[in-house]
Amino acid sequence: RRASGAENVPEKLTTQRQKSEREREIGGLLREGRAAEALTMKRADETAEMAYGGRGGVITRVAKLYAERLVATGEAPGINAPTNRDAHEISGAVRIERRGLGLIGADLMTIPATDGERNYDLSLARGDRVARRWGRAAGS
Repeated sequence: RRASGAENVPEKLTTQRQKSEREREIGGLLREGRAAEALTMKRADETAEMAYGGRGGVITRVAKLYAERLVATGEAPGINAPTNRDAHEISGAVRIERRGLGLIGADLMTIPATDGERNYDLSLARGDRVARRWGRAAGS
């Protein structure tokens, strides 16, 4: 900025993902480092909530919220997780909720699986949805 002049440095002034003025205001607060205010607003709008019970409590709440939205809309909501481990633990909790809704049956088989960091046994039941990545394993 000093070398080129502030007026010559591109700056992002608008946000496109947020659809309402309220969402844009919340995004602006987050960019300004005013997370407490933004979270207060999101909680008031019921677009964020506090999950109690540490890591396990958060995973359980995510799975229950998945089930609530699935029942309410008939569509499976997407879930994002920061790590493969988080995704694996959340998917296990979601699987329990799906079983409780009668969407999957009893485990029928177990197959070897990997998330790229660790190997584990993956139980499968009628109704499970499995994504498979094709490619060569390291060293093959």
